[in-house]
Amino acid sequence: MITIDVIQRVVQPVFTSGIGTLYNHGEDVVMMLQLRDSFGQLLQNIEHKGLTWHASVSLDDDTIYGTSVITGNTTYTFNTSTSTIATTGLKISTTQSYHKYNLLFRVYTTPEPVAYDLTVTAEPIQFYNSETDDIHEALAATQTVRLLIMGRPYTTARTKTFKVYLYNKLTDEIRTAYIGSLEVADATDSRTTNTDVNTEVTLDINTRSNDDVLQAVEDLKAFVNGSHGLMFDGNAIQFSESQCGLTVCVVTTTTLATTTDLSTTTSATTTTESVSAPGGFWIIIGVAIVISIMLAGSAIGLACYLKRNPRSKVSPCMGSQTSLGAKSLIDSIPSESSGDTVSSYDGLHHRPRSAFTPVHV
Repeated sequence: MITIDVIQRVVQPVFTSGIGTLYNHGEDVVMMLQLRDSFGQLLQNIEHKGLTWHASVSLDDDTIYGTSVITGNTTYTFNTSTSTIATTGLKISTTQSYHKYNLLFRVYTTPEPVAYDLTVTAEPIQFYNSETDDIHEALAATQTVRLLIMGRPYTTARTKTFKVYLYNKLTDEIRTAYIGSLEVADATDSRTTNTDVNTEVTLDINTRSNDDVLQAVEDLKAFVNGSHGLMFDGNAIQFSESQCGLTVCVVTTTTLATTTDLSTTTSATTTTESVSAPGGFWIIIGVAIVISIMLAGSAIGLACYLKRNPRSKVSPCMGSQTSLGAKSLIDSIPSESSGDTVSSYDGLHHRPRSAFTPVHV
């Protein structure tokens, strides 16, 4: 007896463009979604068994985006040749600058009964006003900070939605900075025996100068320590003191600007703290020693030169104008002729060579 098992094809919807894009307010949100097989290759014969593939688009949660809503085209049909859709004509109304929006794509087939029904989300998109919004440009200073939220105000299935919600709330409070990535993870407090799972939030604060990034951190501190009243899925969000002893921990600092030293002006811990060593003092001493040695060597070389190349006989100085060292040097000059006679070289008197006393140096 031969048994034949019919296995349904594996279908993987994959975004190929438009994800994580910064769109201008009112602009079409054009994203491309393609159907692929289990090997990551283009899904062939999508019309097999008379199926037609569709995708409908919505916001993942209508309650967290204020008055923003999906408008324009929201339903698309996959091209049978390219197994792809492009969301031309899709818009989101009343978007807020630098807020993120998480779109939900339902991929399904017709006719009924539905053979496939899949749900996928892409990297959240953002909006801005290209004429007035520029805080995401010319960024020169970054701080990575960490927050601790008591408990876990979201479920695993709602992780991406919670991240977008918190990102937008913090963006509203830090108006002089651009928040880069924001991640959440489960955390337990190693300082206590409490095994309750809390939520650790890590985000990057990007600005144009060190002064701006310091101000952004101060704004964040004021927000999390104040009466913010944040709620998610009916759960109050309560920020707590993290393991650094503060509600806002500065965990890393990357400074490209030159206005302020972040590592010395923040109250939290930094991983890139720099310490200035008193090396300049020892450099000056080293240079002074080298110069002293060179001067001593020059004096010794001059003495040797005068011994080998006598030029003149200077009368011993009886007054205070000649030092004892200079007098000793003059007395050590050898004579070029025998006897106390006048030399034909320079017409001055020279001592006999027999009176020469070696000078040991």
